Amino acid sequence: MYLDKKGIDAYFTVEAALVIPMAIGTMVFIIYTCFYLYGRCILTQDIYIMSFRASQITKEMGTTPQNYVLENSEKILGQRYFGNNRPEIKTEVKGKEITVSAQNSTRHRALSNYFLMPNGAWGYRSKGKAYINDPPGSMRLKKRLLDLYKTVKE
Repeated sequence: MYLDKKGIDAYFTVEAALVIPMAIGTMVFIIYTCFYLYGRCILTQDIYIMSFRASQITKEMGTTPQNYVLENSEKILGQRYFGNNRPEIKTEVKGKEITVSAQNSTRHRALSNYFLMPNGAWGYRSKGKAYINDPPGSMRLKKRLLDLYKTVKE
């Protein structure tokens, strides 16, 4: 009878040895997935903002889109990348198209290779494109063309 009672009580130990690590691993995986998705969303937003603002740079401002992104990236990125590394940003200008691209990765070294947790960082990339337009210049051009049309018509 004593052996039967001892065998019955042991199932709690086996259950705790199997279920608790699975539950903890699942919760940690969900938290890391949230950090990853948060970082992707914030990076996409920041890259779009940088490319759009760089497209509004005109000759009168005395800077180039690359310099604008380089000078203002710290201000635009801010301190929002909790659980993620600092993004690496590159800017390219081809004709009238500005492309700002960035890559980043999450920081999650805890529980790596423990109960199906992936080892290493989860990387992600984002790219924002905008076209250079000079609103004052295009308005002046339209007004000048309209004035020329009125002059020729008369």
